[in-house]
Amino acid sequence: MINDSSLNKLRKPENIRHFHSYTRKNENKLSYNHSHVGVDSSLTSNEDFQKLAQKVVKVRDDLIKFEKSIDAQFIEMKAVLDASLKSITEEIKSLKKKLQQMKI
Repeated sequence: MINDSSLNKLRKPENIRHFHSYTRKNENKLSYNHSHVGVDSSLTSNEDFQKLAQKVVKVRDDLIKFEKSIDAQFIEMKAVLDASLKSITEEIKSLKKKLQQMKI
């Protein structure tokens, strides 16, 4: 026969922990879920943090490469625009001279 004290013992979190996921509060009163049986949550959190930090570094490096690529493309576009503007300016000066010569 099962009495109330036996049920209370079964209901204790330390006895349920190995069979189910449960949520408890840590020292900082933050709740977190123990879903991994026998796994140190601080270790998995640290591993997750390290993975996230590596991804952040990779994204930052990718952004730096992208920025350099964009800068190089802008330099090329500026050179093309400067050359085009110079050509247009020379053409306008040439046409202006021709018009002045026609008036004379």
